Amino acid sequence: MTEISFRFWAVRAFGRHSHGAANGGIAAKAKRRGSALILRLWLIGATCVAGSPAAEAQEGFVTATFGNTANAQYPQTLKIEREVMRFDLSSLPRGVKIQRAILRFPFRSDWGGHAAVKLSPIGVSKRSLPTHPPAHRSLNVTQAVRIWAASPAANRGLKIVQAGRAELQEAILELSYVGPAAQPLPVVTQLQGEHRNGQTFLTWCEPHNIVGKDEPTFEKFELAILDAQAERRIFYRVYRHSEPITAINLGQAELVCEVPEALSGWNLLAIANTEHPQLRLTKRSPLRSGNLRLEHIMTRYRVSDNEAPLPRTVGLAVLTAKQPGSHYYAVTVSADGREAVDRLTAGQSLTVAIDESPAKFPAIINGSII
Repeated sequence: MTEISFRFWAVRAFGRHSHGAANGGIAAKAKRRGSALILRLWLIGATCVAGSPAAEAQEGFVTATFGNTANAQYPQTLKIEREVMRFDLSSLPRGVKIQRAILRFPFRSDWGGHAAVKLSPIGVSKRSLPTHPPAHRSLNVTQAVRIWAASPAANRGLKIVQAGRAELQEAILELSYVGPAAQPLPVVTQLQGEHRNGQTFLTWCEPHNIVGKDEPTFEKFELAILDAQAERRIFYRVYRHSEPITAINLGQAELVCEVPEALSGWNLLAIANTEHPQLRLTKRSPLRSGNLRLEHIMTRYRVSDNEAPLPRTVGLAVLTAKQPGSHYYAVTVSADGREAVDRLTAGQSLTVAIDESPAKFPAIINGSII
């Protein structure tokens, strides 16, 4: 199980292969669903609205973030000295049951790899923390944090055996647990899913209209995306379970992938790309590689040939089945790694399971996989 990501939008996969759509028509030559799907997509685009947070905190699924970066929920909680890094977890609710603990950090260059970073929890295990499969862009600290949460005195930190090129001072520890979901985040709405030709297509309405225009130039599109990312980094987390997913059992669901805000439906691969930079005509971008033309008109993906493009406020995830089975899906919003899910409505969590089965030739075009 390896990570599958794309140059045009970064998907972090956690199980089955996860794909962004590729080139205008991404489905195989399967029978078209025609007008029904067109109507469904039109209705989604016409009625997308932001969810309203609950007024009172109630029991739900919470992901809190600890670290020294400005966007950490609990800032100035990481201390590194004498080859030991330790997070101050005193802000955790007493007696909390940790369901997931993930350590994320950037690298000084693209040549870094999380597998090369060796950190071992002092007094808990002499083994280095494992990477979180299959993306392997984070480390799994769940076992150690559960011990620390149950006995704070046992938190002696992580020994830095090998740092590699990791920027450990910018590390963020994400802790997920069931507890009061104070300050719930905006939510997705109108989650829908269907399976065909070995793949499950999930669409949902995003709570924010970041781009604001159907056919912007690449220059204006990039500006809107980067301005939003500068304020906060939002990802949509896709979960899968054999049972209907609620705020209480969300921690037992499989985190399948993370989809970045406002990017999943736009065809960045279609942007005109020149071999050499051209002054005032092209630019380099963090959104994808190459010398990209500023005046290129952005287009949206279609989930099948000859069907309407996805509305600009609709997010997309395409999951390739490796084994047959029936699964429920839910999509949550994470802001700078934080989650606060006090409830999951039908628009956020599917009430009917999707029957999935592998196919020899999946519908999606895989030419963009790297």
